[in-house]
Amino acid sequence: MTALAQQLLLGVLLGGLYGLAAAGLSLVFGVLRVLNVAHGELIMLGGYGAFWLFDLFGLDPFLSLLVVMPLAGALGGLLYAGLFAYVVRLGEEPRIRTSLLVGFGLALCLHALAVRLFTADERAITTTYVRRAYTLAFAIGTALAGAAGVLVATGYSVSPAIGLEWTLKALIVVVLAGLGSALGTFAGGVVLGCAEALSAALFGGAYREVVGLLLFFCVLVARPQGFFGRP
Repeated sequence: MTALAQQLLLGVLLGGLYGLAAAGLSLVFGVLRVLNVAHGELIMLGGYGAFWLFDLFGLDPFLSLLVVMPLAGALGGLLYAGLFAYVVRLGEEPRIRTSLLVGFGLALCLHALAVRLFTADERAITTTYVRRAYTLAFAIGTALAGAAGVLVATGYSVSPAIGLEWTLKALIVVVLAGLGSALGTFAGGVVLGCAEALSAALFGGAYREVVGLLLFFCVLVARPQGFFGRP
């Protein structure tokens, strides 16, 4: 259920982004009856605007909306005056066909210009709060490792050599559960623990460690995404 809720929340957020991306295209088509197929390239320019404002001036991406939106609006006015003003004077059917041709040409020009100016390298913005979230996630993960160590010390012996053994057990559990499934991780741990206990009871303690590796390889072959992970 936790993984499902996470995916539903991700879907809602992603859907909002898709809706925002489509809003401009829908507005232009609804008012002008012009299909601007270079709309994606304009989104790309907006992304580069946010990236360079952050990279050069340290401006937060959400604050960069105050700069990017007016500049994009001005660019839209220029593109309309230079390219699409002629198109809207045509009849509705030739208007759509001509706008497609103009839009495709504009898309190719903007793409080539972006490659020329910015190269084809992918770029992304890592804000301060994203870095803090990464730091917090790693800190929580390490804290959970510390908590596990406390419980290990109460039930097992502790020595400098136990690290690899417990790393392997943790990896086996992650593979059983599937990456990113917090609830499934505990279920995977229970599966591994029960399998080790049963193998020790049936075949002796020497086979206790083998069963985990067998489960590991079986899951990798039969269901690589784990029991709770997405396909």
